[in-house]
Amino acid sequence: MAKPAAAAGGAAAPEKKGKKKTKPEDTQEKQPEIPQSEISIHELAKLEKLRGNQDFHKGNYSSAIISYTKAIALSKNPHLLVSLFTNKAISRLRSQVEKL
Repeated sequence: MAKPAAAAGGAAAPEKKGKKKTKPEDTQEKQPEIPQSEISIHELAKLEKLRGNQDFHKGNYSSAIISYTKAIALSKNPHLLVSLFTNKAISRLRSQVEKL
């Protein structure tokens, strides 16, 4: 019959007292769904879209493409992204037509 480790002269293993290890993400508070910084980034994306729209109506298609590209990089809003990609595509088509 085997003897327990403490009775055999060996050191007893420390008992776990129910302490649960916490992960770093468990200790942090949950972020709000829309952080304040994201709101300002969304506003910047909308401003770039407006700048692109102004350039488009002036016929400056290459400047409009640049503005739409900047807005796409900033935006996370799927509805805004749809219009940005559409506007960028139309600007590219118009710039190609002008070259013909």
